[in-house]
Amino acid sequence: EIPLGQLVCVVLPVSEKVIEEGLKITRILRNAGISTEFDLMGRSLKKAISYADARGAIYVVIVGEKDLAEGKVTLRDMRTGDQEIITRQELIERLKPWRALA
Repeated sequence: EIPLGQLVCVVLPVSEKVIEEGLKITRILRNAGISTEFDLMGRSLKKAISYADARGAIYVVIVGEKDLAEGKVTLRDMRTGDQEIITRQELIERLKPWRALA
């Protein structure tokens, strides 16, 4: 069971070029009921991941230019450090179980 107010996901754009797509992904996840934040601070990826970890996020979604060109994003599990490249639809399916109390 997910605690009320648990941050499930932080979306991290790797450059200014992908901010718009990152915001779209954030909106899609929020509309699906998944507690999601978007990092607009322009920090390095390492610092942004550290920030997400400090916020208690379960996952980060890394939005990069190469992955986006293929319609994909990188999903990183903050509990294990494992990450994989998946489609947006797979992303929504993977995070759906976390929407219960978000």
